[in-house]
Amino acid sequence: MKKLILIIIATCLNVFLFSQQSSRKQQSFTPQPLAAEQLDFASVKSAPEYKGGKEAMYKFIYANMQYPKDAKAKGIEGDVLMKFTVGKDGSISKIKVIEGIYPSIDVEAVRVVKLMPKWIPGKYGDNGIVSTTSLIIGFHLSK
Repeated sequence: MKKLILIIIATCLNVFLFSQQSSRKQQSFTPQPLAAEQLDFASVKSAPEYKGGKEAMYKFIYANMQYPKDAKAKGIEGDVLMKFTVGKDGSISKIKVIEGIYPSIDVEAVRVVKLMPKWIPGKYGDNGIVSTTSLIIGFHLSK
């Protein structure tokens, strides 16, 4: 009887150890071949930019911005930090307010960014890429 119990325990132990070795073999790292579209790390990377540079961008923003009346009446001012995506074609999408200051001001900041013409897309090597960028728009009352 004792021999039978020992044989069963030994068999169970062998099955357990064998299954552990099999799962380790399946989890081992196998390098994958590089995709043809994958870019190497030596390629030059450039960020997206507004056509004409930052000065032209801020000129556009302030020419199109309308200070919300409710925020103006309350004397609310500050900077809105925004994040958005610039597509391969320079189009702007996925606009988000990261740090807002007042609801109507935040809405106005998003509205103005939506009005912007297409940007020069970011590049990785010679290829245009989808990239995320940030922007601070200041809302300040003149005194």
